[in-house]
Amino acid sequence: MNLSPPACISRLPRSLMENFGHLKASELRTFLLFYSVPCLYGILPDLYFQHFILLVEAIYLLLQDSISISDLSKAASPLKHFCVKVKSLYDPRCETYNVHCLLHLADRVFDLGPLWTHSCFCYEDFNGELRSCFHGTQGVEHQIALAVCVQMKIPELEPLLPQGSSSKHLYDKVTRKNQEPFNKIRIDDSGKMFSVGTVNNVLSTIDQAILETLVGSISQVSKFHRVKLGDKLIHCKEYRCMSRRNNYIVEFHDPKTKKISYGQMEYYLKCVVDCPDPSYCVQGMYWSTTQVCCNGERIPRTFGHGDF
Repeated sequence: MNLSPPACISRLPRSLMENFGHLKASELRTFLLFYSVPCLYGILPDLYFQHFILLVEAIYLLLQDSISISDLSKAASPLKHFCVKVKSLYDPRCETYNVHCLLHLADRVFDLGPLWTHSCFCYEDFNGELRSCFHGTQGVEHQIALAVCVQMKIPELEPLLPQGSSSKHLYDKVTRKNQEPFNKIRIDDSGKMFSVGTVNNVLSTIDQAILETLVGSISQVSKFHRVKLGDKLIHCKEYRCMSRRNNYIVEFHDPKTKKISYGQMEYYLKCVVDCPDPSYCVQGMYWSTTQVCCNGERIPRTFGHGDF
């Protein structure tokens, strides 16, 4: 319950003791791949723990975006070992049909692709869509048919709505699935990175002095707590509105040790740095860099140059 997953994990952790029989498939997947190994370490006896890791490793390999033939072999072996040991570690009654199906997973991935590419959950989800198409007990089939016809017809009528009209505004509002965040400001030249939310120019004297030792003299600095990168919205540690999620842990190459290290994003800065050679500058010329603060170590990251 103390785990703080990132936003890419849809459901927050729930008590296993109280909800074990009611966990959703996504919760079971998250527990298997991410939570189970650190949580069960020291709780399961080592023999059982090592047996369980076989299943975790194999399923992870079969869920990759790209799977090689060697990956299939690596997954097939622990799955077979896992199934063989079920009877001796637990009980013959645990050798169920579901356990037997694990023996064929690698072959099915070879035939159909990674496990995530084929699922029946979309059909189950559509039952909810159908349920919203009728609102009474009489003539249910006619209500569903009418609702489906309306949904198919509305996109054909959309080009007829005048731009800027109240009807067009209503259409955009009810059909837009993902609301764009307010106060979104582009912060790089590619148009893929935006600051989200309140932006202020308040920076402590100490932090500004450290920043200037890294990137040079600063003419302007903006501080913010959220970034929209493509279709992902990530926040920093100072962002207090999301307490149960952790989107600010990062992996980076330590410039001192040349090794992979881990840190946390304290906040985000966009800096306008004075030109290093004023003799070549013209009015409006500037360098645009972004400064990322990781666990006390300020690591400069350049995302693009300004207009020249």
